[in-house]
Amino acid sequence: MIVALQIVPLYYLTFAGYVVASLLLNKIGITEHLLNLKSAAPYLLTFNFEYTPAEMSGIMGHAWTLGIEEKFYILWPVLLVVLGRRHIVLLASATAIILLLIWLKDFSTFLVRGYLGLGFGAVAAYLAKKRGDIRVALGWKHLGIIAVIASLIIYVLSLTSPNNFLWNIG
Repeated sequence: MIVALQIVPLYYLTFAGYVVASLLLNKIGITEHLLNLKSAAPYLLTFNFEYTPAEMSGIMGHAWTLGIEEKFYILWPVLLVVLGRRHIVLLASATAIILLLIWLKDFSTFLVRGYLGLGFGAVAAYLAKKRGDIRVALGWKHLGIIAVIASLIIYVLSLTSPNNFLWNIG
């Protein structure tokens, strides 16, 4: 609830700013922004921008991450409360929901990066809390060094070959 109070008012204020800017651009004869905003508005107003058609991606393009986050903030706590200690059922349910959300839009790298990234992190944190052996493995002092090196390699690969999907999931 608190997250919604932090994000939602500023999000809608930003949306209102886009509306005003589009109306002003429309007054000086640039109608493209207003038309695109009208098409994108249903997605934007319902935090579903990650499902918009590609031609609308320029209007508040950053909003796709907020849609994924808002769904995460709603679904993850519900899964934890409803499924409790049933680890396998929790993991299977989280995976099924993530795959369903991706499948609804066919295939989008934004969806894969967003949903799988949050889902993987949430499940990893959950398992680390519940299982001592995973906590011990994550506490291995060299793991951080390996993670930093792997991140740097992926970053360099994404710069040298930006169209390769595998480099851009990180």
